[in-house]
Amino acid sequence: RDLEPEQALAFLEQARGRLDELDERKRAVFLFSLAISYHELGDYEAAISTGTQSLARFRATEADREAASIENELALVYLALGSLEIARGHAAHAREYFELQHDDRWLAHVTETEAQIALGSGDLAGAIRLALEARTLADSSSDRKAAVSATLTLGRAQQARGDLVAAEATLSQAVEQPFARLGVAPKPPQLLLVLEERRERPEQALQELRRRQGHETQPLGRR
Repeated sequence: RDLEPEQALAFLEQARGRLDELDERKRAVFLFSLAISYHELGDYEAAISTGTQSLARFRATEADREAASIENELALVYLALGSLEIARGHAAHAREYFELQHDDRWLAHVTETEAQIALGSGDLAGAIRLALEARTLADSSSDRKAAVSATLTLGRAQQARGDLVAAEATLSQAVEQPFARLGVAPKPPQLLLVLEERRERPEQALQELRRRQGHETQPLGRR
């Protein structure tokens, strides 16, 4: 999934006419990809529809790992709609599976989802605790995307709590996660703007930073 969301959706929609040619599991994977694209573009109703269809097909084929993955995606979609209880339910199902599998990488993503849900419900202490836990899991499993997302959520929770000094420090730390390896050091306000939009896609966030404000994005070591 290296395409922009609009390009990915156009490609998937074009291929949708051949869905009947796929077996049940491949249909589920296809619908999962559609759900992600709809979610990224803000079409939450379509994301729920295709995500729910994908979940049903994964369950029918006993693809438990994939089912847990789409549960996490659905939790994020329902969170975006403000349906926090439904979001919690999907996240809880995902957590149950990945805990049984001792899968720290996916647990980092699920825990970060739970941190976002806590933040959305006003539980700032819970959001901070979960974001820190997600970041620890992400670091232990070397999952850079989960670490970026957890750090961003942590900074947002600190900001909502009124701890602006801590929030600024957290966002400054986040600069080092997705961008140090890629050779630039964007300023924290830029980071917040772009990573919020491209939360799980730091490489594309970097490209967007360069496109928008390349003259303000300095190579590391020249600050």
